[in-house]
Amino acid sequence: MMEGWKTEIVGTLFDVKAGGDLQGLFFSSMQTEEFKYPIFANSLENKGLYGYTSKPRFKGNAVTITGRGDVGHAEYRDEDFDAIVRLLVLQPKIDIDCRYVTYYLNSQVHFPKESTGVPQLTAPKVSRIKINIPQSKTAQTAIATLLSKVDEAIAAVQGSIAAAEKKNDKSHRNINRRVSPSVFIGPVTPECK
Repeated sequence: MMEGWKTEIVGTLFDVKAGGDLQGLFFSSMQTEEFKYPIFANSLENKGLYGYTSKPRFKGNAVTITGRGDVGHAEYRDEDFDAIVRLLVLQPKIDIDCRYVTYYLNSQVHFPKESTGVPQLTAPKVSRIKINIPQSKTAQTAIATLLSKVDEAIAAVQGSIAAAEKKNDKSHRNINRRVSPSVFIGPVTPECK
C-alpha cells in the first residue's frame, strides 16, 4: 500500500441501504417545481433516471450501485433523490469524496455474475467490500476531479465523432440523390436495352 493510503471496508465508510418501492403519491414522470427531485432505479440508461419525486428519501453527496440486472455499476449523486427497485445507496458516515469512491467502484471492483436466476447485489455484500482510498480528502478530491476532466474530454471527442459521422452520412445521402446513375456507368445505349 502506498504511503498516505489505507484500505477500508465500505460499511465503515458508508451506511448502505436498498431503495424501496415507488412512492406513487409523490411521483411524476416530468420534473416540475413540486416534483423536482430525481428518482433513480436499477438501469444504466440515462444514469438510472426513472422520474421525479416531491419527497426524496436520500441526501445528495451519495453513491448508488445497481443491485439488479447489470449489477455493480456505481453513480455519484450530488443532489437529494429517491431510489427504487433495490437500487443500493451508499450514504457517507464520514467526510469523504463520494466521486472518488464512484470511480474506484467502477474501475477496481468486479462483482461476480450469478449464473442462475436474476443477478442481484445486496447491501450486506456491498458493505463488506474493501477499497483503497487516500487518507486525505484533498487527495481524494484531486483524483476525482482529474478523472472527471478526463471523462468530459472523452465525452466531447465522442460527441464530435458522432456529429461528424452524422454530417458525413447526410452528405453521402445528398450526393446520391443528386447524381444520376449514368454518371457512374455512362449513358444507356440502344445496344444495352
